[in-house]
Amino acid sequence: MNNIVLFLRAIRPLNLCFIALTQYLVRYVLILPVYEEIYQLTGMYPLNISELYFFLLVFSTMMIAAVGYILNDALDAKIDSINKPGKKSITTIISRTTAINIFLITGTAAILIAFFLAESVANLWLGGIQVAAVTLLALYSSHLKKIILLGNVAIALLSAMVPLLAGLYEPSIYDNFDYIYIYAGFAFLISLIREIAKDAEDEEGDSAAGRNTIPVVLGRSTTKVVLSILTFVTAVAGGKVLVHYFYGYDMVRFWKIFSCFEILLAALFVMVILAREKKDFSHISAFSKLIMLIGILSLIPLYYFIIN
Repeated sequence: MNNIVLFLRAIRPLNLCFIALTQYLVRYVLILPVYEEIYQLTGMYPLNISELYFFLLVFSTMMIAAVGYILNDALDAKIDSINKPGKKSITTIISRTTAINIFLITGTAAILIAFFLAESVANLWLGGIQVAAVTLLALYSSHLKKIILLGNVAIALLSAMVPLLAGLYEPSIYDNFDYIYIYAGFAFLISLIREIAKDAEDEEGDSAAGRNTIPVVLGRSTTKVVLSILTFVTAVAGGKVLVHYFYGYDMVRFWKIFSCFEILLAALFVMVILAREKKDFSHISAFSKLIMLIGILSLIPLYYFIIN
C-alpha cells in the first residue's frame, strides 16, 4: 500500500486534475459556445473532434505530464534528499532505469494517440506537439534544468501548451483564438514565476549538484528582483488585456474581476519583496499555483458575466 501511495504521489494527481480541468474549461467555455453561435447563424455545427477524441487528447496530455514527473523525480533523487530530507523518492520502489523505460513507453503511447487524433482533423503536424512535449521533458530532466533560466522557460512553455492544445485540435476555432492565447500567456508567466521561486527554495541542493539556476548563479537578492519584475509584468499585461477585451461591458462585474486579479498579483509581489528564507519561497510557489488555478477558473465568470 505504501508503494502505491508513493507512486501516486510521484505522478502528482492534483496537477493532472488541473491539466484536465484546464483543457475541459477551454473546450466548454471558449470553444463550444462559439460553435453554438456559428450554428445559430449558419445552421452548421463545426465540431472537429468528438467528446471521446477530446478525452483521448486530455488523457495523452496527462500521460506525458505524469511520466515527466516520474522521470524528473527519479533523476533528482539525490538532490531531493538534500532539499526535502526525510521525503521518500520514487527510486525506493523503482530504479532509474525503470523510470526511464516507463517514460519512453508511456510517452510513445501518448504520441501515438496524438497522431491518431491529428489524422482525424487532417493535420498530422499537430501530433508533433506531443513529440515536442516528450522531448522537452526529457531534455529538461537531463540537461535544461541545469542551465540558468532555460529549464524554467521549458516548463513554462509546457504549461502554456495545456490550454493551447485544447484549441489547436479544433481548426474551426482558429479565427477566434484570442482568448485561448491570453490564457496560455497567463499560464506561461505564472508558471515561470513559480519555477524560479522553486529554484530559490531548492537552492541548497541545486548548488551541491552544480546546477546553474538563477538563485545559485545570481543569488537570492537578484532572484527576488527577477520575480518582482515578472510579477509586475504579469499584473500590467493582465490588466491591459482585461481593459482591452472587457471594459465597457457590465462595469460592476468588470471591476470585481479586475480588482481580484490585481489584488492577487499585488499580494504575490509583496510576498516576493518580503521573502528571506527557504520557506518564504515555498509559500510564493504555492501561492503562484493558487493564482494559476484561480486564473483558469475565472473562465467561468468571464464567460457568464461578460463574454456571454
